[in-house]
Parts: sequence; C-alpha cells; structure tokens
Amino acid sequence: MPKGGPSKGYIFLATGHRKYFEMAVSAALSAKWMDPDKKVCLIHDGIGTNAASLPGYANTVFDDLVLFEPEDGFVGVMNKMLIYDLCPYDEALFVDGDCFIMKQDMDRHWTKLGQHDFTFAGEAVNKGSWYGFDIAKACQDAQVPYLVRGNTGVFFFRKGKKAQAVFDTAKSFVTEKPAILGVTHQRRAGQYSDEPFLGAAMGANGVEPVSYTAEEGSIMVTTLYARFCKGDLSSQISQLKKPASGLPTDRFWALKYVTHSPSIMHFIGLKPRRLFEALSKQARAHFNIPDYDFFR
Repeated sequence: MPKGGPSKGYIFLATGHRKYFEMAVSAALSAKWMDPDKKVCLIHDGIGTNAASLPGYANTVFDDLVLFEPEDGFVGVMNKMLIYDLCPYDEALFVDGDCFIMKQDMDRHWTKLGQHDFTFAGEAVNKGSWYGFDIAKACQDAQVPYLVRGNTGVFFFRKGKKAQAVFDTAKSFVTEKPAILGVTHQRRAGQYSDEPFLGAAMGANGVEPVSYTAEEGSIMVTTLYARFCKGDLSSQISQLKKPASGLPTDRFWALKYVTHSPSIMHFIGLKPRRLFEALSKQARAHFNIPDYDFFR
C-alpha cells in the first residue's frame, strides 16, 4: 500500500472504434472536474490499430494509459471482466464511457462502496426474469444461490482475493457456461452483456450489492425510459424522472414517475442526444480538449 493510504482512481475502457475512446475522454473529464483528487485511467486496445493511433491529448486527459490484448471470447463490454489485472490502483471505480459524473459528492459513494471488496448498485435475486431468461433456472444451472441484478455501468472493487475471485468466476462462466448466462448485448453479434456474468459471480462468491434510495441520491441512474432529463456540470444539476414500477411496459406507458438526482448520469444509447452532446462539449471546453462529433 502506498504511503498515505491506498491509491484510488476511476477506470474507463475503450475498444474498437474511435468513438469509444472519445466517449471515455468526455467521461474522464467529468471525473477530473467533479472529483479532482482521484486519478483516471484508460484501459484500451489501441483503438482499432495500435497505441500510436491515440490522439496527443490522451496523455493530458488520463493519468494512466494501459494497453491490453483482447482475449478470445471477450468482445466489447465483456472486456470489463479483464480489468482486474490491468488496473493500476488499489481501489477503483469503473465507469462506462457513456456516463457523466455530475456532482462533487463522490466521496460519499467511495465511502459507501468501500465497505465492500466488489460491488455495484442492484439487488440479489433468485427468481423472476432478466434479459429474457428465467433467473431461478439460471441460478440452478450456474449453481449459485442468487445473482445480482443491476447495471454495471458503474462498479467498485478493491484489489484483493475477494475481488479477484469475482472477476475470475465471471470469466469462467463466460468460457464454461455461456449458454446459461449469455445474452446478446444491444443486438451486437458476438458480444454478450457482462451484467449476468458479473451478477452470477457475485452470487457464487457471496458478494452483496449496495442499494440507494431516490431521496439520498443514487450513485448512478440511466436515461433509459427517463423523462425531463436535465444536466449541467458547472452548476452540478442532475435530474431525471424514471418510471416507478420497473415493468417492461414502462417503455411505452407508466403510471407513476420518480424524480432522481444521481451523482452519475448514464446515457443509454447516448440518449437524450442533445443533453449528451451539451455535457460533452462542456467538459471538453472546461479542460480545453477538442470537441468530437459522436453522431456524424
């Protein structure tokens, strides 16, 4: 452990198309703005060609750049399961590139998450459905007492045996039991969603999720099915309304909405587009980093 306590930092991942690198840049800039005491690291595959293809401002944005070779069977978001050995920090908060850290209150989340070796916001479940599969059957087939259902756009881990076990178990599920937990990610051929694998790995290792209420302010809320999304980095405005029921019908119709003010806003599909673009421009202008057109 380094002098003065464990090293802490944000981890971002970018593979494949240049767009994912630029998303990570904008997200990392929001981290540097809202939580300047923490370092930021980019784990990347060279962005389609090699490390030399990264723009010069990569070294300005990121404190650490870690180049890695993707493994067979791990594509896109599945590479989240490989980051344990690549992470340069003792304690890390992984954040998806389509997120913005909106508030300067991240210390309260580091404190809450830091009570665990690995965790993310969600719920431990052993029945119901998720991603279209039967949870009870998946738990039985994977031989786990429960899986954690949640969004892995943000998750915490501390280097140690417990966290490594979660990552190792998730990887083993991918290679040994893909038919049980494998669900195509956003209709992208050859790419699974990482959440069922990490959620089952938590159950296999007795790792619990954290929970938040809307009143206390969640660490992260997605824009999926959200209404009235508002955000501004300078004034730390973060607000959106989400359906209260969590039912599939929420996509088309919801009876009740709950107002959230999350510390991190997660833009699923980069929507709403105008707000995503505005926040990206704002973060880049604040640090004098060139703008990028994500929708060209």
